[in-house]
Amino acid sequence: MRRPLSVQGRRKPGMSEQATPAPKPQHELDVLYARLAERNAHLFPGRLQVPRAARTCVKGPAALEREIQAFERFRRRHEGRRRVLWTVLDACSPSEPEWEGVVWIRHASGLKERVPIRQHPALQAAVPGTGQLADLNEAGTAIFEQFVRPRLTPEQVRSALKVGYGRTCVHRMTALRDHPFTPGVREFYELRTEYSVSALTPRTGQHAPAKYCRFTCTQTTTRVQRRGRDLLLIQGGQVRNVKYGRFDPAGLTPEVCRGLQALAWELARETCCAGELAQLREAFAPEDQPRTTERLGPFLFAVQHPDYLNVPALIEHVQLSARREYRAWLRRRPGATTLLRELCGSLPRGVRPLLARLDVLTLAASLHRSGMRSPDLKAQVLNAYAPALREHRCGPPFDARWYVELAGGEQQAARRLIRTFREGHAVSGLALLLGDTERLWQDVQAAQPGYRPGRDQLDPLALHDHLARLHTRIRTENRPIPSGTDGRLSHLDADLPHAARGTLHFRRARETHDLIHVSETLHNCVSSYAGAAIRGEVVIVVARDGRGTPVYCLEVRGRAVHQFKRDRNQGLRDQTDLAAAFGYLGQACLSIRTHDLAPLCHHPGLPQEAVSIPEPEPDDLPF
Repeated sequence: MRRPLSVQGRRKPGMSEQATPAPKPQHELDVLYARLAERNAHLFPGRLQVPRAARTCVKGPAALEREIQAFERFRRRHEGRRRVLWTVLDACSPSEPEWEGVVWIRHASGLKERVPIRQHPALQAAVPGTGQLADLNEAGTAIFEQFVRPRLTPEQVRSALKVGYGRTCVHRMTALRDHPFTPGVREFYELRTEYSVSALTPRTGQHAPAKYCRFTCTQTTTRVQRRGRDLLLIQGGQVRNVKYGRFDPAGLTPEVCRGLQALAWELARETCCAGELAQLREAFAPEDQPRTTERLGPFLFAVQHPDYLNVPALIEHVQLSARREYRAWLRRRPGATTLLRELCGSLPRGVRPLLARLDVLTLAASLHRSGMRSPDLKAQVLNAYAPALREHRCGPPFDARWYVELAGGEQQAARRLIRTFREGHAVSGLALLLGDTERLWQDVQAAQPGYRPGRDQLDPLALHDHLARLHTRIRTENRPIPSGTDGRLSHLDADLPHAARGTLHFRRARETHDLIHVSETLHNCVSSYAGAAIRGEVVIVVARDGRGTPVYCLEVRGRAVHQFKRDRNQGLRDQTDLAAAFGYLGQACLSIRTHDLAPLCHHPGLPQEAVSIPEPEPDDLPF
């Protein structure tokens, strides 16, 4: 609806129709944004953009300038430097077969650029390593100069970073400080910035470097805090108390280990007396010297319990103990003297210096756990072991109470252990040996409850070998072999002289347990021929010396010898062995069908029709 003419024609006094309005004064905020745009004009066009709706004129120009600067500092601190990232990938693309490679560039604004490489001599050589321009080799530098530098500004060239499939750490920030929010808490933190690249497509997960590339920036923070006497390790969303050194330091960087060591020394200076501090410095070198990962755990434990430094092996024993034993120790936290008495019982004073080694402490604890209560006997065993072998890693203490009872008491067991250690056996080997022997002894006792080994078989190694042989016979039924008593094969039994071993007695095997004994003595698998011998397919002949020790093992099939073995499946090459074999073949009227007697093939006294050596077949296996 039109207004009345009187209203439309109303004008303010002193204003003509040709007059133009005065220019609107520019606001201070526009001046600040124009200044910010000029400052960032040399950067890539993707600079900071502030929405116009967020502009307000409540604050003054100085306050707005300070707010913008604070925001820039916050962005740099939390987002890191906006680096230019680039990488070189193999272009395995069926759609672009002429491409040999592709260069991916992620600019500071986030824009990604793909530069195909069709022919370049640098691609024929490896382009290893990652990092800035100074860290690359000649091939990487040539690719950067040709494909990457023309697309960057001089400032971006200095910070450009080549990234690979593995993580590349380019920035590390560490500090040892007071906690900014919690009073009385000291903290060490490490901030790592790492870059990596991936060519796996998000939907299908296929490797397509010519079509897809993703650059990833990961920031991880590791903190170590000292709260009272506790040392808390905050890493990967987990909080662990590492004051006793029960953790794996392999996942920590050397900087974090040094920060943890510095906090532990601060705790030691506050809680330890002068004598304990001097003992710590003597055991773990000066404070400024970095600890290795193997020594960091014992150092943290010693800070909490300096009295354990009198017996250093106790620290390693607690740290290497099982979880159940460690929790029991945490509930009580006994002193070093109390724990040593619980582990080893009564010991003479002269043995105390030997307990600085973990293997000696484990041996002493094992003797006490096995029921050996005499301090003098334990001291004799420890003195026989410690000088003979150097320190080595070993497991937890073992319980060999059954062996002490089987050996006839503490004195007999100690005498046999001393003999074993003088032969060069370590604590770890003895623990494994006694563990295996105990299982064998339990099976033997279940099969033959009244069995007891002889006195000459009670040494740990001899007992193990004897029970192992007996265990094999217990599990295997002793069956007679028909060929051993067949009168038609009596010509295979003979007594022949031997130049080195006296008289050799060639006898057929009569039982399957005889084959087990021969297999153990000659170190072969003739015991596996038990089934064939029972079925009559083969005849096993064993040659023994005057003491009954097997010397040769023969496989006879019909009227021919198919195997003639000595120790460890070796054929006969010595003249004395060949002479004995020649005499036996002539007396038993056997022909040769084996390579074990190859030197006898051209013997003048052996008829040539008796020699027929076949070619070896795949299933023709030795004992």
